Amino acid sequence: MNPESAPAEPRSLSAADQVESSGVDPVLALALLANQGPLSEVLAAGIAGWEKYADQVGVGEVRARFLAREIHAFVDYLSLYFRTGDSTYKNLYIGEKIKQLYHGGETQPEALARARTLLDFDEKAFLEGMAGRVAGGSLERLKTTLDEIRAILLSEPTTTLDVLLIGDCLYLDIQGFLRVACLQHGIGLNCTYAVVKNGVILRNELKELASRPFDLIFYSPFSYEFSPTLSQLNRYQQSLASRERIRGIVDEVMTDVEATLNLLASRFECPIVVHNTVNVRRHDSSFRELAKNFLTRRARVQARNLINPKLLAALEQRNAMTFEHLFLLDETPLLKGRSENELGRMFYNSEIQHPAVLGVLLAENYSRLLAASVGLMGRKVVVCDLDNTLWAGEIGEGKVTHYLDRQKILKSLMDKGIVLAINSKNDPANVHFEGGLLQQRDFVDSQINWDSKVTNMKRIRENLNLKYKDYVFIDDRGDQLELVGSSLPEIRVLDATADESWRLLEAWASLLPAQNEGDRTQLYHERKVREDFVSEIGEEDQGTLFANLEIKLTLRKAVRNDLQRVTELINRTNQFNLAGSRTNFGEISNWQADPDWTIVVAEASDKFGQMGLICSAVLHRTEAAIEIPIFVLSCRVFGYGIETTLLNAVKRLARNEVGETPLAIRGVYKETSHNAPCKAMYPDNGFTWEGAVWIYQGDDSVINPSWLEVNDSISPSAGKPVDQR
Repeated sequence: MNPESAPAEPRSLSAADQVESSGVDPVLALALLANQGPLSEVLAAGIAGWEKYADQVGVGEVRARFLAREIHAFVDYLSLYFRTGDSTYKNLYIGEKIKQLYHGGETQPEALARARTLLDFDEKAFLEGMAGRVAGGSLERLKTTLDEIRAILLSEPTTTLDVLLIGDCLYLDIQGFLRVACLQHGIGLNCTYAVVKNGVILRNELKELASRPFDLIFYSPFSYEFSPTLSQLNRYQQSLASRERIRGIVDEVMTDVEATLNLLASRFECPIVVHNTVNVRRHDSSFRELAKNFLTRRARVQARNLINPKLLAALEQRNAMTFEHLFLLDETPLLKGRSENELGRMFYNSEIQHPAVLGVLLAENYSRLLAASVGLMGRKVVVCDLDNTLWAGEIGEGKVTHYLDRQKILKSLMDKGIVLAINSKNDPANVHFEGGLLQQRDFVDSQINWDSKVTNMKRIRENLNLKYKDYVFIDDRGDQLELVGSSLPEIRVLDATADESWRLLEAWASLLPAQNEGDRTQLYHERKVREDFVSEIGEEDQGTLFANLEIKLTLRKAVRNDLQRVTELINRTNQFNLAGSRTNFGEISNWQADPDWTIVVAEASDKFGQMGLICSAVLHRTEAAIEIPIFVLSCRVFGYGIETTLLNAVKRLARNEVGETPLAIRGVYKETSHNAPCKAMYPDNGFTWEGAVWIYQGDDSVINPSWLEVNDSISPSAGKPVDQR
């Protein structure tokens, strides 16, 4: 082995990282190590003609340094894998190969073609290099391993995510483990790296990337030596640094990090996951390095205790300035049950390869966040079984023990706006939540009976008026999961007995913003009471019926704090979305700041409670007309005439703009597979179809519904809110 490379003594991380005995082949391990030089020479030939490496390979001493830096690790990782059987080293090989194959200037098809060519070349080089040096069984074992690696690197997932990784070589540690974990969820990664340590250059690079539509961004500002300023505290010479000195370093680091956070928050709209820090040193387990850990610990811990609350406050501040899309990845739970020395322990150490335990553990967090992003984001309801799902045992057959940890995860989802429902084969008379964290009122629908769970899912869908793709179903029985999953394939099913299911739900909750339209569970309960109230009144005329609801409607122009809710309403609305519109926060913000554009919103309440912001229209004023490119109405207020009332306010606005000669109003309608409920809105309100849009030009208005108490502050001439009943 290269004298500069010193692998740490391999140890299993956990039960999940147990040694794979079938991979152990000491003879093959020694043979690979003994032939590292010749093998590296051949492997280098496979990349020598590639422009990425063409000017680095060199000859003589330059070539020797290149081989030690870029190639030896591949031989060493395979040797360590066959010596120990620990799959950690196979995954590290994969991560190093991902780094080697990455080239930002290539398209995905070009990158895939190059990967196939290079992996074929590598396999041939290893097999020919070992032929005659090991027995046939060892050669076959080597081929099997290389084939497994090739399959992972060339796999075609069902979904590919575009991910931006901002940080240092921590991502090299993560990549191999992450790729394998993601494939289990059918996820492929198209990664872009921003690894420049100079903050000014980094931010310029990020500005150039801002036009690209990333699905997720990870930013690790403090890991290892990505911050040269913070990494000073890793040196034993700083062991006696004063508290003031440490505070000064942290302030300097945070100034740079906050500048990057400002750019990320304002230029990118996808979820941005930002690490805080455990601030550990990587080490090779030698006495000398462990001594340095001991000497630097005080300064590193003080810095960690200063940085982490500052970062949390910085994220909250940027979310408040834009919208909630920066989320914390808290590294500190990794210290529970583990020492700092364990987290920083390296598996291998060479000039540019020094992967540590920290990266392996963080890969688990990354894979869950990515899996939640693909499989759960956008869903709205979690439907739960009860027995052996929310509690251990069968209620009615004896005492049950609540799974408080599981219920806590569901409670966190509920607090973020996900609603809960029950689908359980049980006697409803036996069901209670005494001793649980969740209570009956936390569920918006309960189907507790002896019917098929497929039948119950259909009932829940009908009651909540949501699509099957909006649902997650969690149950402890495989036969029930199979039945629901095969009958209603759009529903995501999760096994309640698998710990990974709950970790996935927890990751989903961590990526969800806080509710900005009130308690959604309460809204569903109020809607049910409202519907029951209407049905109990009987066959009265509509005016009298709705008047009993005491509906109050407020019409106004949107303010800054409304913009994220407006964005969500547009993007989540399908049935009453006149043009099938979709938008983003940046576009909405630009419209709100432009004097030629107006975003109007409607908020409603009735005798049963607040309904929140339930309608919005985007207006664009030109010289000739007021155009309505976007008009959406929440399904929970269908039938109350709210759309007519908002259109009447727009008509008054058109008259006020030019005095006695009203501007024309041009309403856009584009038919989709879902928006039939709003097809008649414009013709019912006096608009005429003129080939491409609905046109309204006149002074007559459809009268506001008599049952609405309207407070209108949209029209400039109103001066103050006007009752437009």
